[in-house]
Amino acid sequence: MNTSNKKPKVMMHYVIPGALGGPNILYDRIVNSELLNSKYDFVKLNQDRVAGGRLNVSLIIELRSMIKKEDPDIIHISGMQSAGFHCMLAAFLAGCQNRIITTHGFSGDDLSISNTKRLAFNYLVEPLTLLLATKVHCISEYTLNKKMVKRLAKDKSVRIYNLSPRSVMSNPQTNSIRTELGLCEKDVLFTSISRIVEDKGYEYLAE
Repeated sequence: MNTSNKKPKVMMHYVIPGALGGPNILYDRIVNSELLNSKYDFVKLNQDRVAGGRLNVSLIIELRSMIKKEDPDIIHISGMQSAGFHCMLAAFLAGCQNRIITTHGFSGDDLSISNTKRLAFNYLVEPLTLLLATKVHCISEYTLNKKMVKRLAKDKSVRIYNLSPRSVMSNPQTNSIRTELGLCEKDVLFTSISRIVEDKGYEYLAE
């Protein structure tokens, strides 16, 4: 562990480093924050493979070894899905005392998985992940008020919205997209930046 005259070491859990997606983008913003870097020493835990739809003991051992090597004061684990579950078990077995989990979403809500997998996530995998966490970071009211979170992590959960990205345009041309699409100023324009999957509710946006 770090001594009192050193900054706390925070290990950030990246699932498939370099992959596009909300969790990795959020973690990059944290790791690259000048303010947070003045207070914490960030190191990365790069998980470059997934569990493969099962309890992957070799993955847990691999993650545990990487965590023990860095010996972080805090580990920030990405997501409630299988990757988060495996990393949470690894962090617990590695003896990390401060284990933060970010609830980007829940695999039990995934409409594309089988009923058997949904039951496993809803009643075993994700509840155990919450129980082993020492702090639960919810990115929305939905995740904060989810029954599972309120039942198992009520006293250790907090809502913190994702930060919006900084604008890199010094002179944004607000009407350029409308012009390109042939839309007038009064036309209603919707945008959504996310994976195009059933869970995201695009049919409601279309309606």
